Amino acid sequence: MSLRLCVCTATANGEYYMSMFNKHLSSFFKTITLGSTVGDFKQDKDSKDSIILYVEGPVGHDAIKYLCDDYHLPKEQRRVLWIYSLTAGVDVYRLGELVKELQDTPFANARGCYSSVLAEHVMYSMLYFYRQTWRSLRSRAEHKWTPSSWLNCVGGRWASLATATLGRPAPNFSVPLGWR
Repeated sequence: MSLRLCVCTATANGEYYMSMFNKHLSSFFKTITLGSTVGDFKQDKDSKDSIILYVEGPVGHDAIKYLCDDYHLPKEQRRVLWIYSLTAGVDVYRLGELVKELQDTPFANARGCYSSVLAEHVMYSMLYFYRQTWRSLRSRAEHKWTPSSWLNCVGGRWASLATATLGRPAPNFSVPLGWR
């Protein structure tokens, strides 16, 4: 069985992905194709080889629709064997519109890999706005002291409205700050 890798992205990361995939995965695939439109994958689709589809961003929707249009075939005869999304969020692919195309095709994403980074950003943002960092930076740039009132945030309460893997790590970062 010949296997092709189709990398669908419209971001500047495409060339980086290609250099990494060619360096580390070229022996596994007959071809590795980078594209940002469905036309870029015509040769892969027409080849009758099996495909692993790597998607990133809104262009992924069209690539999935184009390459997975053989949904009338049995699972074993389908063109795309697996779809991987670099993004943790998959709403950009409008998967509700691709139910037939995705039937029996494994779809994986980067769920959970950014959770700690996002939790750190939440804590940073809370402190940034609570402590009015922009005011301090402006005063520093102007070489003057601007009085401001400061409240102690240690022992305070806060709530996270994020769900699933995005919301779980945030409380862990708030413990050292004494927040509940």
